[in-house]
Amino acid sequence: MKSTLPDKIVSYFNPEAGMRRYRARIAEAQLGQIAKRHFEGASSGRRTEGWMTPGSSANTAAALALPALRNRSRDLVRNNPYAERAIRILSSHAVGPGIVPKAGGPKGKAKKANDLWKQWAESTDCDLTGRSNFYGLQTLVMRGIAEGGEVLVRRVRSAEKGLNVPFQLQLLEADFLDHNRTWLRTKVDENYIIQGIEFDPKGRRVAYWIFPEHPGGYVTGKLMGVQAERVPASEILHLYRLDRIGQLHGIPFLAPALLRVRDFDVLEDAWLTREQVASCFAAFIYDIDGTIDAPAGKKDDEKLERLEPGTIETLPPGKKIEFANPPVAQGAADFAKSVLRGISVGTGVTYEALTNDYSNVNFSSARMGHLEFRKNVTELQWHVMVPQFCEPVFRWFSDAALISGVNIQGVTSRWAPPRPEMIDVDKETRANTAQIRSGQKTLSQVILENGDDPEEHFEELAADFKKLDEFGLVLDCDPRKMTAQGNAQPPLDAETGEAEDQSDSKPGKKPKKTSDQEDES
Repeated sequence: MKSTLPDKIVSYFNPEAGMRRYRARIAEAQLGQIAKRHFEGASSGRRTEGWMTPGSSANTAAALALPALRNRSRDLVRNNPYAERAIRILSSHAVGPGIVPKAGGPKGKAKKANDLWKQWAESTDCDLTGRSNFYGLQTLVMRGIAEGGEVLVRRVRSAEKGLNVPFQLQLLEADFLDHNRTWLRTKVDENYIIQGIEFDPKGRRVAYWIFPEHPGGYVTGKLMGVQAERVPASEILHLYRLDRIGQLHGIPFLAPALLRVRDFDVLEDAWLTREQVASCFAAFIYDIDGTIDAPAGKKDDEKLERLEPGTIETLPPGKKIEFANPPVAQGAADFAKSVLRGISVGTGVTYEALTNDYSNVNFSSARMGHLEFRKNVTELQWHVMVPQFCEPVFRWFSDAALISGVNIQGVTSRWAPPRPEMIDVDKETRANTAQIRSGQKTLSQVILENGDDPEEHFEELAADFKKLDEFGLVLDCDPRKMTAQGNAQPPLDAETGEAEDQSDSKPGKKPKKTSDQEDES
């Protein structure tokens, strides 16, 4: 280890102290190298050269990169089929027809809340723009989170006539939030702002700084001089997937695969262009002595700049055309699959769903991939959509209902995501039946997992059975009358409610009297 200038200065005035200093520096360097050798990822050398690893917080890392990530993600979704497919798959599986609530609590209030919710949520009255119902808004929210990283939902109190509940929802893209507004506090007991979000001294969100118009709304350029407005946090829902502790803004789901998707898009264009050129069969006539007349309507010095299929071109004397012969990429199909698998991993969807390529899939591998994908979707449903969007909106709904004169305070909401599609209906149905019979699951739990409400399911089932009895019909689907093997069920005893024993040979049992014996007695 070389001596530094401070080492030389200390040694000049105090050689003994200088020697101790030098030895301490050597020991410190050795300890650092020993510590790094325990983890190859912490070592320094050729393999880690140029690897920049700043110790930035989640918010510092996203402060400058977030606008570029968001804009590039949206550009790929607009122009690249795989990016658009990934976003659509996530939204369709996480939301589908909708994540539907079931009110619980006092029976009278719960029924009233369910009826009022259906009137509000299943109509376009819930949307400020009047275009979507609540479940359509869920799809837009999920797409916005996946594509742009985050979405803002604003509560709009409305006195408009004809509304069952006097409030509506306004969806705002993440661009409406003033990310450049940051104001650090100078005193301990005052509020502070980080990237457009205002906090109180205890670190709780109290307001958001929102632009009145989209910053990129004008076609001619960015809006100039537009000032953000302070909106209380009680009127805003900030929705995003939380990936790091303390994270204030969401990252687009395509972020880990942005460059890979972009490069593959360029590569596909190059492959297509090469094939187009190869398919342009053309013939060239060489005019050696200049005796061939030029085609009608064409000048002698007109250049040939484009090739089209079936072109026959006469070349002037002394002219010759040569084509480049680029090397043919070997294993292009396998390479494309490898890239697409990387894109599917980066976006959180399966390769088969992303590409519609099921050529190498059997039932077991398809089910394993589907189950893994379902975990990602379930995380989005129960960690993002339900706690950040559905439940807060239901609380807003309860408050607005009270203003309109309907008291449903104290009613809880139980949310049912859409039913996941079965890969093999027969096998999975038998598995559910076995789990119910063994007590590992309840019937209500399975119905809820299928995306239906158990109470409504049982009410509809009872109504169907009642209708069958009224018409005197016995179907195989009625387990009260038919067994799973297609045999008739024994009738129920009117007194005990148990199945009557049809066996007359059972020891200790009296045979039933016939009608003639009853008459004689």
